[in-house]
Amino acid sequence: MNKTKQMPLKELRLAMGKTQKEIADLLSTKQEQISRLEMSKDMRLSTLIKYFRAMELKLKLIVETKDHEIIEIVGLNQIEGDKNG
Repeated sequence: MNKTKQMPLKELRLAMGKTQKEIADLLSTKQEQISRLEMSKDMRLSTLIKYFRAMELKLKLIVETKDHEIIEIVGLNQIEGDKNG
């Protein structure tokens, strides 16, 4: 059985070989905005989706019920025009 890895946004970005400046350029924003995003504890899903797309990653939202049933929420990646779900 695969164990899910856990890591903060900054660590994930570094593991993908990207700098804050590279992500900022891809998102037409400033490096400082990416730094704030990576330190934030509360952010919009659409912002996270854009951040992950800049690294060619796809966001998946998984919830677990009190009975330990795992459910994947679908349709999130259609935010901001991606029709590939």
